[in-house]
Amino acid sequence: MSAYNIREKFSYAIASSSIDYIRNYNFNSATVSDIPLSMANSDSEIPITVNMTATVPWIRIVDPNTGNNLRYPTGNVVLQPSSSAVVLVKLDLPSDIENTPESILYPNINLEIKSGSFPIILPSSTALPKNVIVTQNDIYTIDVGERVEVNICVYDIDGNQDTSAIVEWKSNNMSIVQVEPPQNTQVDYNPYTPRIVRGISPGQTTVVVDAGDSRTTTIRFTVREPSYDGSNNTDTTSQP
Repeated sequence: MSAYNIREKFSYAIASSSIDYIRNYNFNSATVSDIPLSMANSDSEIPITVNMTATVPWIRIVDPNTGNNLRYPTGNVVLQPSSSAVVLVKLDLPSDIENTPESILYPNINLEIKSGSFPIILPSSTALPKNVIVTQNDIYTIDVGERVEVNICVYDIDGNQDTSAIVEWKSNNMSIVQVEPPQNTQVDYNPYTPRIVRGISPGQTTVVVDAGDSRTTTIRFTVREPSYDGSNNTDTTSQP
C-alpha cells in the first residue's frame, strides 16, 4: 500500500481584496467584514474533512448560502473528491477593540485536515439566523457616474429563500454612492429586485442591506475618478 499525502491534495486561498479592505478601511463595530475562504480537494477518490478554528471568539466561519456555523466543533466542511467549497470568515469586532483604534491584532484561523469524510451534523434547532446573501461580490470599485447592478437573495431561519422579506438598502454616505430605487416601485421591497448603485464622488463607503431579524449584509464601495481614456462608459448599468 502506498503512502497518502493529504497535504498535496488540499489547497486553500483567501480573498486578498477583503484583507486589504479590513487593513485600510475605517469601519466600526457595527460592521461585519466577510472574507471568502476557498478550499479544494484535488484527489479523485478520497474526501477531505476540514475542521476550522480561530484564536478569538469574534471570528465566525459560516456557509455563504445558509448562514450555518462551520466553526469547529459546531460544524466543519467535507470536500468530496475533486471538489471545492467557499466559506465566509466573518470578522465582527467587539466594542472594546473598536474603542482602541491603536490596537494591533494578530488573530489566526487554523485549518485541520483529515483524510476521509467526518461531517458534523447538528439538530436544525441549533441553526443560526440566516443572513442576506449577496450573489455577486461584496467589494466593488466603480467610477464617478458609473452604475452597477447588485442582486441579493434572502433566506429564512430554515434556510429557505424568503420571498416575503421587506428589504431596505441604505448608503452610509450618499455623497459617495447612492442606491437608486427599481423602476417598478410596486416591487420596491421584493428581495429579488436588483438595485442600482451609482458612484457620486471619489471615496470609500458602504451600502447596508437589511431584511430584518438580524439578517444584514454590508457591501463596500470604492469610487474613483474616471480615467477618460475612452474605455469607460459612464451612466450605464454594468455587471461586475
